[in-house]
Amino acid sequence: MKRFLLVFVSALLVTGCSTIKGDLPNDRFVQPVPKQAPSSIVLQLDSPSIGDVVVSDDGEYAYVALSTDKGKSLSNEIHKIHLRSKKRESIFKSDYKAATIGELQVNANWMVWSESRDQGSGEMVWARNQKTGVKKKIYQQRDDDINHIRRLSTLVGDSVIMAYETQSNKHVEVKRIDLNTFKEKDLVQYAYSDKSHDIKMDGEQDRLIWTDFKDGTGMFQLYDLKSGKQSTITDGLKGWRPGYVRAFNQEKVLFQKSEDMDSGNATVFLYDLNKKTETLVIKGTEVNQQASLDGNSLFFTNESGGVEVVTVEKGAIQKWTTPHAKEGNIDSLYTSKGYFMIERNQEKEGRSVSTSLEFFKVSDYVKACTPSS
Repeated sequence: MKRFLLVFVSALLVTGCSTIKGDLPNDRFVQPVPKQAPSSIVLQLDSPSIGDVVVSDDGEYAYVALSTDKGKSLSNEIHKIHLRSKKRESIFKSDYKAATIGELQVNANWMVWSESRDQGSGEMVWARNQKTGVKKKIYQQRDDDINHIRRLSTLVGDSVIMAYETQSNKHVEVKRIDLNTFKEKDLVQYAYSDKSHDIKMDGEQDRLIWTDFKDGTGMFQLYDLKSGKQSTITDGLKGWRPGYVRAFNQEKVLFQKSEDMDSGNATVFLYDLNKKTETLVIKGTEVNQQASLDGNSLFFTNESGGVEVVTVEKGAIQKWTTPHAKEGNIDSLYTSKGYFMIERNQEKEGRSVSTSLEFFKVSDYVKACTPSS
């Protein structure tokens, strides 16, 4: 059974696909009777587990990383599924006996993903030409190279942005790989002042962000891929260690103080890069892993496994109840290209044997929410 997850999405359009999993307090909402759920598309998959799910730019296809080896792998194949006809084809299968496929990303020209053994070794990153079907390995982990640990692979147009950190977490290095020529270009080399940091990228705006802490003040470091300029933001962060950046999109950063990370207290803040202000979004326990930030709406599963929503508008927080607020069989949430997806695992004798994915248009789903008093 997967841990619960947290996902930021836009109220009208969602352009990424990421997850965050953790337990959240169940007393955040008074539960009114929700509206009827909007129409959806349901895919029934004979797979015990799913990795990533993304939707094509035209909204016609879903790309799903899933297990087809009776649960030996967390995910060992990538299937392309037509959402209307539900016809599907396998477009990649790992050679590993127990594999994990992650960081699945698609656009009109390329598909990019990472592949590793279940224990994390033997990591590779692949790029596949969507028109020719030809794939190429663009990264191979070397067992003897402990100095460069890959932290980020983001598909941007016809390029992949790769970010690496040293094992001692003292430096970050960023490279751009041209997928047409497969030539690499060095972009950033930065020496950290503090051990608590993380790096994320906004694919829409072609910008990188990472955190640091120096002389009692936290900071966001921004790098613009188009201009090549780097800037530092410290406003409102005196005494803060921004630590783990959960997500970064447009002008907003979702982050957690490193002190809270160390103590296990999951206090998550939203920082507005224009206003230079932070807003407390959620306070719970064991809210870890990743998040996707595409606007001002926060979708998450509560402690009982239902879906709930928080929106942040002009610094004010509004709580909402969704059509699935009380359902306890929701395992994961995903968002991609204007779709919001709910994953449910079907179990037999205590083991997951199959999975269903329910696809909603985000705008339709948000309309079905009701205010929480």
